[in-house]
Amino acid sequence: MANDYGTLRQQILANSRLMLVPSTTHTAATPTDLDVVVFGQTGSFTAAVMLGLTPAIQGPEANTPDSAMHKLLTATCELLNTFIPKLAGHQRNIHGGGVFDDDLIRKELSTHRPKRIPSHCKMAEPRERPLHELLSRDMVDIYVGQENTHWTLHEKLLCHRSKFFRNIFYKKEGSKDSHYGLPEEDDVPFRMFVGWLYSDHIPTPKEEKDLTPLLDLYLMGEKWEIKRLILEVLDAVRRWYHETDTWPGLRRVQYIYSNTEIESPMRQLLVQCVARMLVLGDGMPEHWERALRRNGQLAVDLILCVQKWHFDPENVPDAREESVAPIVEEAEQKVEIKKEQEGDDEEMVNGLDHEEDEEEEGEEGEEEEQGEEEGEAEGGEVEEEQNEEEEA
Repeated sequence: MANDYGTLRQQILANSRLMLVPSTTHTAATPTDLDVVVFGQTGSFTAAVMLGLTPAIQGPEANTPDSAMHKLLTATCELLNTFIPKLAGHQRNIHGGGVFDDDLIRKELSTHRPKRIPSHCKMAEPRERPLHELLSRDMVDIYVGQENTHWTLHEKLLCHRSKFFRNIFYKKEGSKDSHYGLPEEDDVPFRMFVGWLYSDHIPTPKEEKDLTPLLDLYLMGEKWEIKRLILEVLDAVRRWYHETDTWPGLRRVQYIYSNTEIESPMRQLLVQCVARMLVLGDGMPEHWERALRRNGQLAVDLILCVQKWHFDPENVPDAREESVAPIVEEAEQKVEIKKEQEGDDEEMVNGLDHEEDEEEEGEEGEEEEQGEEEGEAEGGEVEEEQNEEEEA
């Protein structure tokens, strides 16, 4: 019981210090000014916060001292709720519930806060709820693309699924908005998003071209912080490549790299697929070689991916233990191939130049002949005019 009293007393005093001031000053009460006492007789006890010898806050009567302390704590909580200011202009949400005032956080802590955390690393999905509980009366208007395609969606459903839209439509400052524009998004992937929003269904791609809107839908999931959508689209893309026994094309990888950050799960999935394709394939395709020379980050990501495979050292060649002759021979072969390619290119260029010269000469000859014919025609017209003037 002593431990219970001690805990209750500490909480009661903490609440009271925020509200009470000593009788001689207007500053906050100090720990030595306040105390908690319980008084009464059998069957009727009262707990009170004492400021010196004066009761400052008194709880209702109770049957036991323990109950009296609990009632006093409840009284201080209700009283504190009456006077304590509410968070307003600088309110921030706390993960898991609650809010805090950003201006009152220590500056040394605020300066060490990460500048930007990737959405897929910080998002926390709220507890899943049945669809019928999310179809509220409140609706929001979303305008998509350059043509401002109008969509009217259930606000509660949209905000439950997306932290991005929660921050837009549930903001605390200013008047509440009921519309929002997405001019950079395309109609097709957004239509897929609406379908997923109401049905939890991701369309299964039937052809490679079907991956285009699916990847755009994935990017929406990252931008709008919808972890569930990210997972489902990732799995749909993975299953497509697995069931068709194909690998991601270069243009798909480049598109994802140009629209995501380094920690993007879609990047990781595509890089792991491409790494396996290149390591187990016969040689390096020319277009991939050119791409890796230009995109250093992609090359680094592939190397880091392969390092995670942890090969058995016995199965990996060690150049330090083998002859260097094969290295020289391979280099010589590459030089010969390069010379042959350069020779073929030169012959082709010369052939093209020769044909172009002949065409240009032919065109110049035709132009000269046309000029001569026009000159002769003009000369004949001048002679006829002179003869007519002489006859007149």
